[in-house]
Amino acid sequence: MTGTKYIYFLFVCAILGSACNKKATSNNATPESKMEKTISPIGSWTVISFPTDPKDGKAPTTQKSYVVNFDADNSMALTLDVNTCGTSYKVKEDMISFQEGMTCTEACCDSKEAHFLTRQFKGSLKYTIEGSMMTIKTDKGDIQLINNKDGLIGTSWTAVTYKSDKSEDNVPTKFEKKYRLSFDKNRVNLNLDVNACNTEITYSPQISTLEMPKPMGCTRKCCDSKEGVALMNALTGKIVYNKTGKQLTLNTATQEIIFILYKEVSTDE
Repeated sequence: MTGTKYIYFLFVCAILGSACNKKATSNNATPESKMEKTISPIGSWTVISFPTDPKDGKAPTTQKSYVVNFDADNSMALTLDVNTCGTSYKVKEDMISFQEGMTCTEACCDSKEAHFLTRQFKGSLKYTIEGSMMTIKTDKGDIQLINNKDGLIGTSWTAVTYKSDKSEDNVPTKFEKKYRLSFDKNRVNLNLDVNACNTEITYSPQISTLEMPKPMGCTRKCCDSKEGVALMNALTGKIVYNKTGKQLTLNTATQEIIFILYKEVSTDE
């Protein structure tokens, strides 16, 4: 009888121990599930709006492209008018913390609004990411950024077809030669038959619009084909763009121009 009671006692202890282990496992899993909700800011982002400097009283312009890069090594870089400034950051749940004091490549030359923006990346700030939009909440107001994953800066494209808005048959015309269009932070470059042309550019990614306020300047004044010159002349003023995968569509004042990603063109170019 004593042996039976002892076996029964061990059986009850085993059941209780199993229940305790399951509870402990469940409790330990809670922090992990919370951590999984943290959305990483790693990537390249363009600032589309930020607070007004109370001392200035003027709303910041949206025509300048300020780019923020969050790297996997917890370094953060902010590209301004002239300077590139940097610091380190840490993310915990819905908070992003910046190390005090950004260091910049130069000690001058940026606009007042750029300096004000730089000073907002300090301390611990609440942030959210919804789709391609990031919002960082500061004590002066929200900083809104759009992800550059689908942006144009740093990409190159080859023109494939064009179609005039006045075309009656609505059939696009293929370019006979290959013309490459490349986007940098402040300039756009167009390689024609002979010439390399470029001009200033500003981006408004929140409304899928870019603007080339001045005509392109080229290395020479001759030697390019008529269609190449026509392409160059079409790329001016405000242009609405649509980037889908490896295709880029530019709707200018007079034409719809289709480009494909430069590296996707055959390697014999």
